[in-house]
Amino acid sequence: MKPGMISMIIFIIGGGVFGPAVRFIPMIAAEAARWAQPVSMQQVRFEASALGGDAGLYGAAYLALTAGGPDL
Repeated sequence: MKPGMISMIIFIIGGGVFGPAVRFIPMIAAEAARWAQPVSMQQVRFEASALGGDAGLYGAAYLALTAGGPDL
């Protein structure tokens, strides 16, 4: 893969800050299609986070539990 290229299967959009903007997913996907390689766009999905506004909370909890700090 060349520098600056991204290869993903799913692009999840959500969280407390961006969560309300999930209605823009079709426009985001359309803009990505303008810039991405066609074969890449056939392999990627754009979806709203199932965790909604709590995504950051789950991420912080995961880091706290797996960061190797004091036992919780």
